[in-house]
Amino acid sequence: MVIVSCGAGTYSSTRGASNNATCVACAAGKQSRQLGATSEAACRSCAPGSMAAAAGMSQCTPCPHGSYQ
Repeated sequence: MVIVSCGAGTYSSTRGASNNATCVACAAGKQSRQLGATSEAACRSCAPGSMAAAAGMSQCTPCPHGSYQ
């Protein structure tokens, strides 16, 4: 059996998963660059002036000019 790790922007508390169906996306407004994250704690809030507009982001992007967080 091949053990699959979750990709960046996701996490799973299921150990030894054989597919990524157990991976959960980090919520919008949070990001994770960590591969194989095992808890939601790996999902970090974006810094002021940046955003993660969708769930499952691996990095935050700068907020558009003229907007605020």
